[in-house]
Amino acid sequence: MTDVEIYRANRRVLDITVEDPPGTAISVEGWSATFSLRTNVLGAENLLHFTDEDVESQIEVGATDTDGLACRVLITLIEEDTNLPPGWYVWDVLVTDPNSGAYTIVAGALRILAALSGPDLP
Repeated sequence: MTDVEIYRANRRVLDITVEDPPGTAISVEGWSATFSLRTNVLGAENLLHFTDEDVESQIEVGATDTDGLACRVLITLIEEDTNLPPGWYVWDVLVTDPNSGAYTIVAGALRILAALSGPDLP
């Protein structure tokens, strides 16, 4: 599990390296990815749900590492995404290899922290 803290209505990029079970980075060229955020694990409704195939995608699949391997997935959470009531949420990223199926590569808690200044908050 990977826990993340973000101030309310702030932008954040989640940089995830995809690895095989022994921990070696693997190429994700040609793969797709989905990000989901819910109030809890059993929550029936996603608060956020987007893929790299969305028209204005906030996901980049296949970003390269320092060795040039396309093993990273970048998730950009914009201010509107994090403009949620302060508290704990759950999130995950699912990648799909067109040749072998779908895999959850990371999951965790996301904590929205109260912001004391910044844009107008409801």
